[in-house]
Amino acid sequence: MRNLYKLFGFAKIITNRGVLEENINKANLVDKNLGDYVLLHKARKDIYDRTYTNLELIGKLRTGLDISNTEYWNENKYRDFNPEFVVNSSKKYSKIKIQKRDFGFKYLRDNLMDLFVVMSFVAIVLAAYFQDDADSTVVPYVKHSKLMHVTSKKLNLRSEPSVKSKVIRTLKQYQNITRLNEVVDSNWVYVKTTDNHSGYVSTKYVIDGDGHEAYISSCRKDGITRPANGYVLSKKYKGPHRLVVNNSPGADALIKLKDDNKNTVLEYYIRSGQTVTINDIPEGQYQFLFASGSDYSANCNRFLTNMQASKDPKPTPYITKRSSNSVSYSIQTYTLQRVRNGNFQAQKINTSEF
Repeated sequence: MRNLYKLFGFAKIITNRGVLEENINKANLVDKNLGDYVLLHKARKDIYDRTYTNLELIGKLRTGLDISNTEYWNENKYRDFNPEFVVNSSKKYSKIKIQKRDFGFKYLRDNLMDLFVVMSFVAIVLAAYFQDDADSTVVPYVKHSKLMHVTSKKLNLRSEPSVKSKVIRTLKQYQNITRLNEVVDSNWVYVKTTDNHSGYVSTKYVIDGDGHEAYISSCRKDGITRPANGYVLSKKYKGPHRLVVNNSPGADALIKLKDDNKNTVLEYYIRSGQTVTINDIPEGQYQFLFASGSDYSANCNRFLTNMQASKDPKPTPYITKRSSNSVSYSIQTYTLQRVRNGNFQAQKINTSEF
């Protein structure tokens, strides 16, 4: 395994994402893509850091025992996790002297700490080996975390660990699942969904970590932008009615109108402290929803930072009224801040419902 931290100019594991991104962005395209994929993805970075720590320990042990300077280990590509061999002058021995030394009490005394470290490492390895042997159904791939998420666009949750078994339901990309105790083999893992459906999924299309965090990270890679005030993101129909929205200072917002089937009829962007008037709302009854936040992603159509969503719980009618000598159309006005004697009580909703 390559030492990616060394590749990007670090001597140890870095937890500061900003510092990581700065150095990764200075690298060539191939190395940058590798750094983005491994170190800027939370779940993959956690796995890499654990492996890094183990390889660093093994490298120190190999160097301390002088078994990293063999004819099969001298190439640089094998030495990423091996520090240079240094003679410890306080013990007053070198590679040659150790070979000539009498294995007596003084030698054991001088090297007791090294012996203890080696024996401890061997004990850990043997314990892990016998633990896995005692419970052969456990797969190391899914030991790291109970929380996992789906990486493919669609994934079948099956009743048995076989592609021929019944499909219980279809999971979506980034959907969170919980790993249960029963793990069949390296190809299948037994999981439970957030709505309590249990079954088997292929380990090829799931990974450790929170799906929402992975989704936000993916959106951020596509870039952020700030549309113009009143920019229409989607509109299905046109009509004679009017909608006026006054946004409070502090945060930009997304505005939506949804019909009775929860289909979005209109969506537009409004900047903080601004007003937008839409003059062609179609006839019908619509629910008013709004979401505020910062770092808007056009590809994901959401705010990536501090996004909060609310709705007017009561649908509002947009109806044309006709009399013998006149026609009138609906004008609805919303102010996105608390005011005395306001005409609606906003109800907070999950951002996934927006």
